[in-house]
Amino acid sequence: KMPYTPSLDHIESWEDVYEPAQDSFLLLDALEEDKEWFKKAVGGEAGGVAVEAGIGSGVVGAFASWLAKREGAGPLDLIGIDINPAACHATAGTYLHNNTRYSSIIQGSLLSMFRKTPFIDLALFNPPYVPSTIPEAHEGGITAAWAGGPRGRLITDEYLSQVANLLTPGTGTLYLLLIYQNDPEEVVEILDRQYDCDAKIIKERRYGEHAYILRAVKRG
Repeated sequence: KMPYTPSLDHIESWEDVYEPAQDSFLLLDALEEDKEWFKKAVGGEAGGVAVEAGIGSGVVGAFASWLAKREGAGPLDLIGIDINPAACHATAGTYLHNNTRYSSIIQGSLLSMFRKTPFIDLALFNPPYVPSTIPEAHEGGITAAWAGGPRGRLITDEYLSQVANLLTPGTGTLYLLLIYQNDPEEVVEILDRQYDCDAKIIKERRYGEHAYILRAVKRG
């Protein structure tokens, strides 16, 4: 059972926003179980910068902020990003209702708005991972929450090429959700060989999907 789930009572309609499901909760469980490394990643008592792309309802960022506080880490500078304006609006409400301190919510594509300078201590991504056509993956709106293109990897692969340049060397950490169809082992290899990260699967669970949480740490 979750020790804490951010309140989402303020969200009146899930028509245009991804409603937290088993995948979201698997990611929260993984953060909770990995709390010792998580605390180190977010800069210990000094605090750090956390960036979540594809925020949807904002539940993951709100949970990460709560966990950092509970573990005695310094305040998280939280940045939430989503291409869907409805998700940005929902997340603003979630952060407000859960007293989640944040720096900004950005409507945009993945991490494309940042200069290639390492500044992210904690990166969180529950991507659109369902195999789909390429047009579906670029459709926007609620479809952007699930349609992942061929092998469900189109958006994730683009994200990895961006996040690798932005993680702080030594402790900058990505927590990424994948499903079996995405070939998680290959993603681990790509992070290792192409992007100079120590990556491993830290949790897996079967529900309708066979899902995995991958943790990648940028080498120092």
